[in-house]
Amino acid sequence: MSALAGFAETDCWDEQGSWKPDFRVAHLKNTKWQIAILSPEASRWARERMRTTTFAGEETLITDDLSNVNMFVSAARRFGMKVEYVGPHQVVRF
Repeated sequence: MSALAGFAETDCWDEQGSWKPDFRVAHLKNTKWQIAILSPEASRWARERMRTTTFAGEETLITDDLSNVNMFVSAARRFGMKVEYVGPHQVVRF
């Protein structure tokens, strides 16, 4: 499989052939969304690139509005991170 321009080629499958995301995005309520950090690589990437106040401790959840979540997911994808969006009717994997 070839990588899209600007995206890193990554191994998205674990040993059992299951797709494993680095981040999971889900809608909470009203205008709030949640990003769960699921992998050690994602944790390192987020801590290196995001506001230090967001990750002052060992947090593995980020809550924000849709605009900021979209920017976060876009940046994560540019660095080859795998993102799973859990919507009301389906799960989408990037």
